[in-house]
Amino acid sequence: MRSPNASNQNSIQAKDKQTGITLIEALCVVAILVILVQASSVMLRDFLPKQKLISRANNLIGLIYLAREQAAGNAPTLLCAIDSDCNEFTVAAGLELIRDSNGNFSKDGNEEVLREFRLPEGMTIEWRSFRKKPWLRFDSDARAWYQNGHYLLCMNNYGLKVIVTRIGRPRVAKGGVSATLCTTT
Repeated sequence: MRSPNASNQNSIQAKDKQTGITLIEALCVVAILVILVQASSVMLRDFLPKQKLISRANNLIGLIYLAREQAAGNAPTLLCAIDSDCNEFTVAAGLELIRDSNGNFSKDGNEEVLREFRLPEGMTIEWRSFRKKPWLRFDSDARAWYQNGHYLLCMNNYGLKVIVTRIGRPRVAKGGVSATLCTTT
């Protein structure tokens, strides 16, 4: 049996014990937090451009389907580089969807621009086709005009291909975002 005096002594010892953290413990926690923040910033630096590319590729696929839909049973549609009048397609900052009402494979002053697809700052797009045409054309049967190729979206040396089959169906290339497709020279 314990004496009442012994329990008093234990409570006095518990009151004398200091609580809190030491300077060494605080420095260790800060060092761990710094390492975690640095690791996450490196991952986020690559994550955000890749996600922007994926988002814009999905928007581009939607635009290609819109071009097919608008051409079905109507005048042909063209997907061209913005501000190019469908005469050339080099690296561009976006696309225009045009109704080619006179069938001359270029943008004339009287032809309707159905949609503009502008890319964010720092992102570019290229069209590479089998027949080297500067546009992607859909006829009234909603098929590509004997063309196949791909759009290449680039941002921060990352690239993503949107492939268009010869009948005009788009898909994202296998492998997703790649660091080897787009390089600055």
